[in-house]
Amino acid sequence: MKPTEAMPLAKAAALKAIELDPKLAEGHTSLAYVLLSYEWDLKAAEAEFIKALALNPASSNARHWFSHYYMAQGDLPKATTEMQAALKLEPLSPSINIGIGWCYYYGQQFDKAIEQYRSVVDADPGFPLAHQTLAMALVQSKMYEEAISEYQKAVTLSGGSPTTIAGLATAY
Repeated sequence: MKPTEAMPLAKAAALKAIELDPKLAEGHTSLAYVLLSYEWDLKAAEAEFIKALALNPASSNARHWFSHYYMAQGDLPKATTEMQAALKLEPLSPSINIGIGWCYYYGQQFDKAIEQYRSVVDADPGFPLAHQTLAMALVQSKMYEEAISEYQKAVTLSGGSPTTIAGLATAY
């Protein structure tokens, strides 16, 4: 589904969940994610993440996605703190482990990012995003041959995702 179709539906579902139970942290977390990643309303997203975490401080999703909010704000220390908190709550989550890699990547700690992304690939070799993010870090480290190989795996696993194909072109 295209984001222009999916995200309005996601927002409507989140708003309905909040209407039915305003104390439901997941509804606030989902609304915050739509506000952050689709509407780019950072102030409203922050307010919803704060509500969600007040209702459930142990929500790994809220902490994970709140970390992305801080990345968007350019506050890498807070992003890293939230992502590490999410990882403590859900240490086997491939998405959260990739998020840890993003913190290293944006901090230009490419060796650590590569190590983190490799651990996700090892744990879940069928996860296209793991190969894609590993390839991105490999490109930054000028390890082009290996990056191309990882991007090729990601292209195959993702069914030809345009962003993955664009990454492959960059590696070439």
